[in-house]
Amino acid sequence: MNGHYDEANGIARRYGAVNLGIATQTDRGLFVPVVKHAEAMDFGRQQQKCREYLGRLEMELLRLTTLNGSTFTITSLGEKMGGLERLR
Repeated sequence: MNGHYDEANGIARRYGAVNLGIATQTDRGLFVPVVKHAEAMDFGRQQQKCREYLGRLEMELLRLTTLNGSTFTITSLGEKMGGLERLR
């Protein structure tokens, strides 16, 4: 799942590193902090990095280098989105 399909050239490219993007809506717009090399971390470390980056984002201290290079991005619909409460 960690890849990209290049439609113009008709080839699939698989990424070696998982750079996990966390799509986050703020009052200033949508930001995607990226946890680099998430595949090398256990789940607890991934959570720690996410919390760290989201805290920095709230305080407007996140560096631009932390906002690029995502190979796989996740998001949350929140509690409700247009009446949708959960995905099945």
